[in-house]
Amino acid sequence: MKIETFDGRAEAHLLAVMATNEAVLGQVAARWDSCRFATPAANVVGNFCVENYRRHRKAPRLALRGWLEDWAATNPEAATLAAVESIAAGILDRLREHDPELNGQLNPDREVERAKSFFNRSLADRTIEQH
Repeated sequence: MKIETFDGRAEAHLLAVMATNEAVLGQVAARWDSCRFATPAANVVGNFCVENYRRHRKAPRLALRGWLEDWAATNPEAATLAAVESIAAGILDRLREHDPELNGQLNPDREVERAKSFFNRSLADRTIEQH
């Protein structure tokens, strides 16, 4: 069994799932106040996905593109902007190439478990860093 080390792949995967799957996003959104990613850029994208779900009960999918354009116009900090654009571009590439939900290859229950595990590790890491 291959275990992912933190190099952003798990975070990117979870963000892509949140952007495409209502079942997973709904579970994450229900607990979002206590769930945060390790990077500010990932939190920006995660917050958009959660807010989109709370308003529309849908994953944002390609609406991510329009949101990014609006967000970029009001957030000129270059480092954060570049990181958010990179994350969003990766998600949009995944959507264009292969939407796992449309192809029936996504197991929402498994992805919810992965999300819980990811956020628990992330919280533990931040707790250790603070002490």
